[in-house]
Amino acid sequence: MSFHPFSARHTREALRIGSVTAHDEMRYWLVSSVIWLFYYYHAAWAGLQLGWFLLYDVLAALAVLWIGLHEVFKANGGASGRDLLLRLIPLSVPLGMVVLLASQALYWASWYLFPLVINHQSFRDPVFAWQVVQFFIFNGIQIWFWWRLHFHISKLSNKSP
Repeated sequence: MSFHPFSARHTREALRIGSVTAHDEMRYWLVSSVIWLFYYYHAAWAGLQLGWFLLYDVLAALAVLWIGLHEVFKANGGASGRDLLLRLIPLSVPLGMVVLLASQALYWASWYLFPLVINHQSFRDPVFAWQVVQFFIFNGIQIWFWWRLHFHISKLSNKSP
């Protein structure tokens, strides 16, 4: 069994030696789906601040996604690369676990600590200040995810020894 949902390094090595089975791939896909399902329901539970800033946030997140995926595609060898999805999905699971834990830690810390700093005494519009902070935290986490995925995919690419 080559299922390592908490270690991108071990997942990368299992992919390198070809020990990831179809059963392992299915487990990676399942865990990946559960992670994204959790994000969806968490966002719905936490609630969205509807407005122009949300549109800007979504556009920035889509840009990070597009650029990140394109860079990972290039790191995998571009059009001459192989097994992009076979590599991308299993490596996304341990990195997704880190993102899940980090985002939850930051979310709960910000839930309790930010009101001490972001309030009407320090900001004229604390709701907007809160949105800006969340924008940088969560887009920063997304950038970190793609950066690490690029690192691991480039280690597996056709041009790597």
